[in-house]
Amino acid sequence: MTLCLLFFGYSYLYSSSKLVNIDGTIFNNGDLVRKAKISLYKIGEEPLTETSNRKGNFKFENLMVSTYYMDIIHPDYGVKSIKINSKKNRNIDLKIRINLSNNSEKLIYSFSNSKPSSFDPKLKLTDLNLTVSKNSSILLNWKGSDNIKEYKLYRNEVFHTSTKNTFYKDSLILVGNEYCYKITGYDAKGFSTKSLTTKCGNIILDTPGTIDISVTNNNVLLTWSKVSGAKSYNIYRNNKLIDLTPDSVFIDDSLGYGEEYFYNISCNDKTNIEGALSAVFAARIRQKIVPPVLSSYKDENSIKLIWNAIKEAKKYNLFRNGVLISDSNASSYIDFPSKGQSHCYQISAVDKFHIESDMSNKHCNKLSLKSPSGLIGVGGVKQSQISWTPMDQVHFYNIYRYSEENDSLILINKNNGASFIHKDLGYGENICYSITAVDIDGDESGYSPKYCLNTKKKPILKIIKHTLIDSTGNKLLDALEKGVLRVAISNDGESPSKKIKLKLYHNNNNNSVYFDSLKTVSSLLPSQIKYIDFNISSGLKVDSGIWDFNISATDSALFSLENIYKLSIETKAIEPSNLLLIDYSIENEFGTNYIPNNEPTILTLRIQNVGYGTTTSSKVQIFENHSFSFNNFNGIFETSEIKPGEYLDLDIPFIPNKKNISFKIKSIDYLDKESVFNLSLKVLKNYKSNLDLLSYDIGTQFVELNQIDINEIDIEESIPIGKKNKNGIAIILSNYKYKDTQFAPNEFAKRDMKYFRIYTESVFGLDDYQIIPSKSWQIENGPRFEDFNKLFDPHQGTVRNRIITANKYSNIEELDIIFYYNGLGSWANGEPFILPYDAVYDNKSSYFSLQKIIDNLSFLSVLKSIKSITIFFDIDFINSVDANMDWEFDKMSEKICILSSSSNGQNSKKYNRMKHSVFSYCLLKGLSGEAKGNDSKVEFGELADYVFKNVPSIISNEFKNTKQSPYLFGNDLSRVLIEIP
Repeated sequence: MTLCLLFFGYSYLYSSSKLVNIDGTIFNNGDLVRKAKISLYKIGEEPLTETSNRKGNFKFENLMVSTYYMDIIHPDYGVKSIKINSKKNRNIDLKIRINLSNNSEKLIYSFSNSKPSSFDPKLKLTDLNLTVSKNSSILLNWKGSDNIKEYKLYRNEVFHTSTKNTFYKDSLILVGNEYCYKITGYDAKGFSTKSLTTKCGNIILDTPGTIDISVTNNNVLLTWSKVSGAKSYNIYRNNKLIDLTPDSVFIDDSLGYGEEYFYNISCNDKTNIEGALSAVFAARIRQKIVPPVLSSYKDENSIKLIWNAIKEAKKYNLFRNGVLISDSNASSYIDFPSKGQSHCYQISAVDKFHIESDMSNKHCNKLSLKSPSGLIGVGGVKQSQISWTPMDQVHFYNIYRYSEENDSLILINKNNGASFIHKDLGYGENICYSITAVDIDGDESGYSPKYCLNTKKKPILKIIKHTLIDSTGNKLLDALEKGVLRVAISNDGESPSKKIKLKLYHNNNNNSVYFDSLKTVSSLLPSQIKYIDFNISSGLKVDSGIWDFNISATDSALFSLENIYKLSIETKAIEPSNLLLIDYSIENEFGTNYIPNNEPTILTLRIQNVGYGTTTSSKVQIFENHSFSFNNFNGIFETSEIKPGEYLDLDIPFIPNKKNISFKIKSIDYLDKESVFNLSLKVLKNYKSNLDLLSYDIGTQFVELNQIDINEIDIEESIPIGKKNKNGIAIILSNYKYKDTQFAPNEFAKRDMKYFRIYTESVFGLDDYQIIPSKSWQIENGPRFEDFNKLFDPHQGTVRNRIITANKYSNIEELDIIFYYNGLGSWANGEPFILPYDAVYDNKSSYFSLQKIIDNLSFLSVLKSIKSITIFFDIDFINSVDANMDWEFDKMSEKICILSSSSNGQNSKKYNRMKHSVFSYCLLKGLSGEAKGNDSKVEFGELADYVFKNVPSIISNEFKNTKQSPYLFGNDLSRVLIEIP
């Protein structure tokens, strides 16, 4: 139960008659208590009584100022006692609230309405003193007032005893322990004083008893009886503390010889308080006998040991390899050990007390081995063999070879026996040897006399001549003819040659001559000649000409011909044919010569043999793609013989699927010669009829197939069809007009975007769902500022979501991203910006940073599914004079390559005659196939090179005093953008 006393903030009048009142309220845990009996009294007088009313209130009036006790009794809540003290002056009425919930707590009030106290300030308790006696007890005394009836003593925070006296003797203590005391006084009614401050003390330990000392060599052993209560012992030597130990024994070692030492010991109790020092005990160390200094010298068969004489020594103990071999009193000794083995000696001196000194220095010596002799040898093929006279006590032999270049010996082998075979040498090599013997300790003898020999000289391979043996005997290799190429090879060296591989190869690219490329000769002895036949023949497609052949020969030891043997063979070819697509026509079901939308149409191809030879058979194949579909046709024609100058007209039924249609046609003649032709047609355009088809003369090499009107724009008419590509995403954006009329409309931007989108579908092979936006009208008038944020946000943007979706739902592991932008731009604060549709002319913050787009794409490029990002910027800057000429994109991903329409300080110009910007026209022209090299692929570097050459050329022809040079960012020039079949 907790006693809670609350004091009201009333003002009280001082009573001039020294009479005071007590107003009180009684409650229990917040509830008012009625019918509580309150007794107010002074010691020795009758009490005044009151009962609390229904509000828990009671009152005592007109009381003389004095000390009172008050008891509150309630049948349910128990009894509570408090004390009220008077003050010397300024006593006022008392207002109190008494909580019965903690009736065990005794509180003291005063007629001052101050906060109650847990101790009585009128009970005085002072001057607590502590004295430690020598008879293992602690004496306590203190001062108290007359009204204190009892004292309670606490030892180490635990109640110990009660007393009515102002002194106490504590005899129940242990030596070495610390004891702390606290005193509290109580009056007759159980009200307490303030506790006195804690005092602490302990009993000092006695000194150890008799200390026993014994000396051995230069070590001192101290022993003593244990002291009760001691935790550890302090060891003093010559009045200095040298150690602390919990044991009653101590060894002081490695002391000085001939010195005297003095020792004291004291004890530490559990609190690390040190007791008194013991008496002084002395110990003397005897003089030390020093060991001799050992040395030696040797002759061929013995080792003589010598040492200096020691004054105190009566004899010397001599040890060899740790074993005693002599205990003489002489100062020398002759030893006859075995040769080739090291022996280590030590000696000690022994005095008259039979005390032995330390061991002397270790001195080692040995009798050395002699140099080997009788060295002989013989040279062989790439090896030699040597031998010498065997020796005793040899652990192994070192074989050395002389180096003429450095005039030195080089260790080449270690051998246990007295012979050695030296392998893997050269041919005709001069070698000199020397041998040493090594004993079991690794010590080496001197070198033997030098011995020299020579190995056999190498084999020398030569091809002497060759002969072509053909079936017709004309020394030519005609088409489909078989023959033999016979080669003679000899060995002009001293050593045999084994497993000789002869390789026949040629430098021509034609693969119509067939021959054995490898022949093997098992062995070729010195001065021997062998003939080798290579089978050789020609195919149907062999060309007329000279074939240059080489022959190489290498044996198992990697010896080859000094020079590659060269020879030539002449071949004669069959006269070839030449199939060309020379013309084409269009007819439809309406009897006219144009291609109707989504209606059956007939394309007639005229294939003519313009070569000088006849083709006995041929094959013509037309490849279907997404721009059209065959109408009951498989795309393949098999033809019979076509003589020089003859032609065939082949009808191809098809239905167009796109406005721009692309055909790939391949012809193969009987010699498997392939020719590929590409046609680009357009829906609703008029073409030739069958009656207008042309033929050409024999020997014609090239025919122009495209039928283009004079007013047509070539990049819009001849759009090739590339392969379907599921691994691509394209972002195509254009700002061709602006909300703020201060920006002039971009005349051809919408047309550029339209045809780049057509090329994306046709040439790049992407469907609408792979293009952002999927429909060109989805971002009306071009992207706004917020559209750029939504598109390129690397965390939640449209481009990222499209990439994640392609990977997650279509299992596309790698994506190539194409980004094309056409519109106005501006330089601000030294950096380039794009002008969105909602850009405000005078508000630079409404412009969108080019660097931010590249930063977002670079951040996005860390996705493993992104293989490459290719960007085309066609930007017309409204303030190119403000450009920062040194600006370039910062920290761009290596996956990104950018081809920009112009360099810093320039603008993208319009090609009025072709109704496109100059840059976009050249870009689409390159993608139509003009930029590709010898293969069918257009690489980024090839496209950039085409644009770099043609943009400045068109600018110089169309404009005066104007420059426009495209700019390239990125290093991956070999990335393949498109593949045109």
